[in-house]
Amino acid sequence: MNKKILRYIFVCVAVFAISAVFDLIAGGKTTEVILKRAALYSISFTILWGLIVERTRKNREEEAAENKEIIDSADVPESNTVEKMVEQYGEPDATIVTDGTKGMASDSTVLVYDHGGSDDKGFLVYDGHAIDKSSITDLTFHREERAPYGVHNFTFPELFEIVLNTTDDSHPKVFVNAGHDLELAKETMLEIRKHLSEN
Repeated sequence: MNKKILRYIFVCVAVFAISAVFDLIAGGKTTEVILKRAALYSISFTILWGLIVERTRKNREEEAAENKEIIDSADVPESNTVEKMVEQYGEPDATIVTDGTKGMASDSTVLVYDHGGSDDKGFLVYDGHAIDKSSITDLTFHREERAPYGVHNFTFPELFEIVLNTTDDSHPKVFVNAGHDLELAKETMLEIRKHLSEN
């Protein structure tokens, strides 16, 4: 028999028995009245209990589906990881983790190559894009402009970005995700600046 049906039967019988025992202890009622009251209480309670259980189960399923969507959206596609960038461009001379909360996603790390690029001064790779060091005119730092968003009563803190302004027409601005911690974001910008000035 279905476990769900068994649970309903168990609840109904348990409430029936408890109600009958209390009426017997209280005394002053006939057996017929005791059985009718016990049946009424058990059926009413089982219906209410079933509604509560079903609503809770539905809410849990919806929450699980929502959580799965969040987890799925956070999954990193195989073609868009730091490993794939290393496969494409080779082992970097330095690696700058810009946002440790994103794991091995391609927008969590800047790969630094000291040689190569159009003038052999080296280049950076971020989120799958190679940027010649010589094309970077300056770096700016700011909070991301989009409003903070929340999931299940948790609001994510503000997000910081480092903007690489370049002379490259295809990528005049490269927005580097710098995480949610202001001090770490500042350190990341200084580290990128240091690697740019080395060549």
